[in-house]
Amino acid sequence: MDMPNRRLAAIMFTDMVGYTAMMEKDEPRARELIERHRNLMKPLIEKHGGKVLQFVGDGTFCTFSSAIEATNSSIEIQRALKSEKEISIRIGIHIGDVVSEGDEVYGDGVNVASRLEPLAAPGGICISGEVSNNLKNQPGIETVFLGKKKLKNVEHLVEVYALAGKGLVVPELSETAPDESPESVATPEKTADKQAFSKKMISIAAMVLTVVGIWFLSQQFGSSTVQEVTADENSLAVLFIENMIDPEDSNHEAEMLKELLITDLSQSKTLQVISSQRLYDIAKQERGKNGKAIDRENASQVARIAGAQWMLTGKLAQFGERKILTTQIANVRTGKILNAQRADGNDFFLMVDDITNEVREHLGVEAADGETDLPVAERTTDSKEAYQYYAQGQTYLNRQEFAKAVEKFEKALKLDSDFTQALYNLAMAYWWRDTVSDENAIETLEKMLVNEEKLTEREKLRAEALLTIVQRNWDLGISLYKELTELNPDDKEAYYGLGESYFHAGGSEVKALDAFEKVLSLDPTFTLAFGHIFDIYRNQELFDRGIEKAKTVLAFDPGNSGIYREIGHLYRAQGKYDLALESYNTGMRMEPDNHRFIYSIIGTYRRMGEYDKALEKTDELAEMTLPAGHRLEALSSKAGLYKRLGRVRESIVLYNQALLIDNEDDLEARDVLYVNLNLARNHSSIGDFDKALMHLNELIERTKQSGFKAASYLIKGMILLESDDRSELRELANISKDFLEKNKTAFPLLDLTYLGLQFYQFYSVEEYDAALLVYSNLSTHPEWRGVLAYYKTLIHIQKEEYDEALRSVAQMENPNVSELFRIIKRSDILYLYGRIYEAKGETSLAVSKYRELLEFWKDADDDLLKLIDTKKRLANLEKQL
Repeated sequence: MDMPNRRLAAIMFTDMVGYTAMMEKDEPRARELIERHRNLMKPLIEKHGGKVLQFVGDGTFCTFSSAIEATNSSIEIQRALKSEKEISIRIGIHIGDVVSEGDEVYGDGVNVASRLEPLAAPGGICISGEVSNNLKNQPGIETVFLGKKKLKNVEHLVEVYALAGKGLVVPELSETAPDESPESVATPEKTADKQAFSKKMISIAAMVLTVVGIWFLSQQFGSSTVQEVTADENSLAVLFIENMIDPEDSNHEAEMLKELLITDLSQSKTLQVISSQRLYDIAKQERGKNGKAIDRENASQVARIAGAQWMLTGKLAQFGERKILTTQIANVRTGKILNAQRADGNDFFLMVDDITNEVREHLGVEAADGETDLPVAERTTDSKEAYQYYAQGQTYLNRQEFAKAVEKFEKALKLDSDFTQALYNLAMAYWWRDTVSDENAIETLEKMLVNEEKLTEREKLRAEALLTIVQRNWDLGISLYKELTELNPDDKEAYYGLGESYFHAGGSEVKALDAFEKVLSLDPTFTLAFGHIFDIYRNQELFDRGIEKAKTVLAFDPGNSGIYREIGHLYRAQGKYDLALESYNTGMRMEPDNHRFIYSIIGTYRRMGEYDKALEKTDELAEMTLPAGHRLEALSSKAGLYKRLGRVRESIVLYNQALLIDNEDDLEARDVLYVNLNLARNHSSIGDFDKALMHLNELIERTKQSGFKAASYLIKGMILLESDDRSELRELANISKDFLEKNKTAFPLLDLTYLGLQFYQFYSVEEYDAALLVYSNLSTHPEWRGVLAYYKTLIHIQKEEYDEALRSVAQMENPNVSELFRIIKRSDILYLYGRIYEAKGETSLAVSKYRELLEFWKDADDDLLKLIDTKKRLANLEKQL
């Protein structure tokens, strides 16, 4: 008898996608494809020192001496198969013990690798954390973390990664759900693939029976008895309670009971309860934007998509004076009723406690160590009226009607100030509603966290995570929201928070994009994610990907006119101005009164250099009936055009008219702040530095908004630089440093403002290398780089680095960069080109650019400093021709 041989190896499993369906449709063709794919794979496995232990049906079972070789082999295989339109495979790789005993091969490593392969996307590769560790510092190999997964017959959670890069497909996180139980139900195609996988694996049971045989048999024959579902495998969707007393549920009693059941059952650490938000989003996607209800018609489908094994539905009836709540648990896959529950009385909270106790008993849920089951009234509120307001607020929050949600949550909290769930949702509604101040959200979250003993671990984590990003502590936000997404891969709010944190932390736009795309895959109508996702598509020049995502949203929500603005912005960033205008006009036909489309059209005409058309559009704005804030913005838009054309004094008049418009927020209104910043820039451009500084000093003294105070410091530094006031510039840097240090927690990007002031200081004393070093530290923040790009180019001219100076200006001309560097104007670009060619001694080119600038500024104010300088330089150069 052969002695067992144990060795450490890299183990690779592959599986052909859709093979079972192919066999049923055309068996000869399927066998031909199997032979072709084996012939293609075998040399690519052997090339990297791999060994095919067995071809199993439509898959392979291989080992390699190293993870790197296994990885390189798998990448080559997937890229080679790209040319085979009818062949697509999944690959899983793990490092672990392989035990050989006679003809049998088994071991924990074999088990894990076999579990990883189904998690890969068709055309993709999934690897374990152990493999990922071996790939560090390997050039050209990228990985995407998919989370820690509970795999069958594996006692510990397994870190799962997908290989990314050219030719490789990375799965959506929702496609890698940890539950591989027989109750999990997917699309018919995925079901066929899983059945094919089961048949294939049974055929190699002789090799791996010791570790994985039981799993293969359960996959093949299935089961729906509760005894086969251990506590940690239980997942439940509470779908609906029908109100038989009031079918319209006008008092939200049925909705209240559903939410209370979810809350109470969620206390069990060994029972996964799908959130009502997730179920709501699935129903919305299944039935369309305007058909979101969950009822008997769609309940099973919603539960299946949510990945639930069990679904709970119920009825609220009345007999005499007593309310009767009956519920039942059904197997999602088979529809078979497991058991029913009943409670009666007039205290909804006690009725829910009775029902949830029965549910846990019927599902075999046992309390985890240290777990306490509080009465639901202690977990929420003992006020029925407060909970009804909370349920109404939750409905409004789901609809993203944040002002109405705030109203309902505030009413709930007036009745019970310690209602922690209402506090969290109120903070969320405040954060999303309030664009100027975050004080309400911060105060609410801090109050919630005082009652820490009433919070579950997840509730506490959510509150702490939200507090970090409301306070703009982005790095900590990343850490906490990653933890939340690992705990619940279907939590769109957690992914949104993760995206916000990555986006604002700097240098993590691609990771932010992944998070925002996950949000939209969970809920295509979650418009808050649009706030940054399309900016990232433009910043990263992922234009086609952005347009495709926008069209996906439109397919689900064709009436969303705002998406046409985003599509227009993406076309505009590419310089495809005609397509941009077409998209804006399409949106405007859908929503004629939306002045935002006119602003977008104005910006497009400006980039095209068609200023007459842009000014005509500003006149259209003036004729529209707009609220005070938007009338101010309309005047500012026209003032900005005059400023670009060099008609600065007319621009100043319009900005001052804008400030006279009655605005309830006075100086704290964002548009008012922008007007003051622009007035300062206008006055400095004609040499009126005293008035420029007056506007900035007023902003610095009066505004409470850290971001605008910081912007005021930065613009003031620029004006002091232009006025050659080096001593005050140095003093400003010292004063602002104290303010910035005190406010970093509230606004971490403030340190970048101090870097900007350092840049100006170094520039003013001609320490150009030091200034460029500072600029490089701002490379991940285009909003700051845009302000300084003009002076960076002047530095390259002074250092006689003309090629670099030309590259810098060419970058400013890029349509997409111009989107980011909004301060860059056509006049700046022409002036800089003239300066570069003049310094290089290319007189004719310099003259051409200066003349082009004078033609552009033909109606400009005579006392414009840059115009005066341009005329002098041109006159001197023309003497040389």
